[in-house]
Amino acid sequence: MSAQILDRSHWHAAQQRRYFRNQAARPARLAQTAPRRLSLDEILGPAFDPSGDAA
Repeated sequence: MSAQILDRSHWHAAQQRRYFRNQAARPARLAQTAPRRLSLDEILGPAFDPSGDAA
């Protein structure tokens, strides 16, 4: 979104709108959880047993 900046009051109003827009979006961003990372054990699966016995 672009706005024409005519003087300091327009610049300040645009700055306030940006601040309030970011504040309104903040709770939604914080509510999103990051995907859980897999551990190396989960990726590789069970360890190889060269003796042939069951683990």
